[in-house]
Amino acid sequence: MPLKLISILPLILLFQWNSLSAQSLSKYEFSEVHMGTLFSIVLYADSAEAAKQASDRAFSRVEEINQVFSDYVEDSELSQISQYAFYKEMKVSDEMWALLSLSDKFYRASNGAFNIAMGPLTKLWRRAIRRQEMPQESDIKEALARSNWSDVSLDKSKQTIRLKKEKMRLDMGGIAKGYAIDEAYQTVKQLGIPRALVDGGGDIFAGEPPPNSKGWKVMVKLNGKTQDIYLTNEAVASSGSTYRFIEHNDVMYSHIIDPRNGYGITNPNRINARAPNCVLADAAATALSVMTVEEDIKSLEESFEVSLIK
Repeated sequence: MPLKLISILPLILLFQWNSLSAQSLSKYEFSEVHMGTLFSIVLYADSAEAAKQASDRAFSRVEEINQVFSDYVEDSELSQISQYAFYKEMKVSDEMWALLSLSDKFYRASNGAFNIAMGPLTKLWRRAIRRQEMPQESDIKEALARSNWSDVSLDKSKQTIRLKKEKMRLDMGGIAKGYAIDEAYQTVKQLGIPRALVDGGGDIFAGEPPPNSKGWKVMVKLNGKTQDIYLTNEAVASSGSTYRFIEHNDVMYSHIIDPRNGYGITNPNRINARAPNCVLADAAATALSVMTVEEDIKSLEESFEVSLIK
């Protein structure tokens, strides 16, 4: 009996120390606009100074990522690829290569529902919705012809990319934000603050739970209703048209484009994807928002350990 007491004593002391440590933490919240949306960080730290330093570094990391992957920034790495990779093979950075490779896997697993080569279509529909003018069918066909992922050549041995058609344009909006959210959390965690949640326009990564909690309580919208879920070291991302659309001949076309036919989808149901990290959740939500074949959906879920919240 004395031996058993001695063996469990360190565990008791560790539990008590952890409880006291958690009780000394305070909640802090910070928000900034990045990547065209509101990023918010909620964290538990032992001082306001530590919390502010962590959030500042996390937001700086998000902006670094935006300068790599934005198709709005003319001198971003992504924009440079779109502008020059038809004329020459281009070597890309490590983080660009990582997302290009992951995008290639999602394209294959989704049977083309996820396609970062759809930049010409994105540009066409952005302008159409802004002006509330339905694109001409000929323009859609022309943009679709320049949006084939099969016309993108990736060379793993050299870490290079080449675009096979002129005026192709990459758009990583369906995956880069999730990556930025993950990186923001990792930045905070590396500064010794693992109890944090990062929200980027409704896509969320939740780390270690708040003190004395079973997880981070997150509200998701589903079929016109709301549902509470609890997240710990995992992510949820949403996709669905609620306000950006164009109406033509009594049909509402969403800003969410099906890259397989070039048109905005007409049945934009709210999709919530849950995954081990936000880059997977973001890409999965993007793909699942235009997928309708149940077998394809199941295959995608199994391939990336993601799940639809139903």
